[in-house]
Amino acid sequence: MDTILHQKLYDISINMFMYMGVVHFLLLGGSPGAASVGLSYCVENYSLWKRDKYEILESVVVVTTQQVLNGSVSSTKPALWNRYGTTQIEKHKVPEKPFDCLKEFIADEYGDIIERNRGKIDQCIVKIDDFQYSVLSLVEKVLEYRNKEVWLNITGGMNPMTVQSLFTAYLGGIIAKIYYTYVSPEYTSYLKPPFKDQSENFRFIELPVMKADLDQDYYLILQTIEEAGGSVETGKLRSRLKSQNRDVDKNILNKMRGHGVITYDDQTQRIELTQLANTLLHLLKNKKFREYLNLVRTQPA
Repeated sequence: MDTILHQKLYDISINMFMYMGVVHFLLLGGSPGAASVGLSYCVENYSLWKRDKYEILESVVVVTTQQVLNGSVSSTKPALWNRYGTTQIEKHKVPEKPFDCLKEFIADEYGDIIERNRGKIDQCIVKIDDFQYSVLSLVEKVLEYRNKEVWLNITGGMNPMTVQSLFTAYLGGIIAKIYYTYVSPEYTSYLKPPFKDQSENFRFIELPVMKADLDQDYYLILQTIEEAGGSVETGKLRSRLKSQNRDVDKNILNKMRGHGVITYDDQTQRIELTQLANTLLHLLKNKKFREYLNLVRTQPA
């Protein structure tokens, strides 16, 4: 009896390992096809990355705004539910709202894979005009999947959403793959790639993935200026840093000015934090954000 039980437990553990699939984060704006085409390509061409089709997909996280989610944003064009690799229409009745359309498409096309992997269709709400809110929302959602293989599709959504998601991806080191698709304008309504092979009308592009480490001296300078009330003379800044066995040179200050986190008055020789610096400092003080930064280390602490 014990032998049979152990064998069953072993089989279950092997199956769970084999079919733990990828979690795809998809950006969604007014075009459901921008989000679905890349996912469709990944599933259809799973053998480029995985041995088994069930390994390519476990869950989908739709990254979108509240306006898109509640249906107050309409699709830029009516979506066309086509057969993979062709412009032949498979399903004529398609929801008009982008989120409803994408959710139905994923459930109908890949629901069996998601169910077998005990996955789900999830969502992450961001705001176009609030970088800090959006990054923290993305951080919290990615942390929920920290033990999974996470891929990010940046094709859909609006430009601010792309910036928010890439900022989050490169700082964390959790996201394993970043990709996007190009479809020529006359084919952007289709929910699946209208061509089986990549061509001038369709491309699947992967971006290099790396973890960007935060420069501790950079952060220390911002923190020191903040502690001085948000504005400080250059000489006093140097004195404060020297008391912590650190120094500051002109090059790093010029770099920080270029980044837009400080301003410098040549006459008064005062350095002042910008709103961008305050946003960055607020993020760095956030417990979840700090956890996210430190989860994957590229060098010893």
